[in-house]
Amino acid sequence: SLEERQARLTRARKLMAEPPAWLDALFEEMIAQQRARLLGIARSLNPRLTGDDVLSPDDFPELAGDPRFCYEDGLLAGLLSAQIAVRARGRE
Repeated sequence: SLEERQARLTRARKLMAEPPAWLDALFEEMIAQQRARLLGIARSLNPRLTGDDVLSPDDFPELAGDPRFCYEDGLLAGLLSAQIAVRARGRE
């Protein structure tokens, strides 16, 4: 019936409106792992680099010029963007 379909649609909208806690936890875990991987690569290029240094790779030519670092940095940026999009979707 029309009422049943509307009720199912309302339930589906509620589920999509707020991302589940496990999804946010998964993003946090993946982002932490990617940050650790990125720092490891950075330190293989320059052992004195810190986590803060990795946030500004253009200040360090050895990072900015390393294709592996740039690739992994792009993966981190993608994870962060996806996390932000999912959180924003939950606030609509």
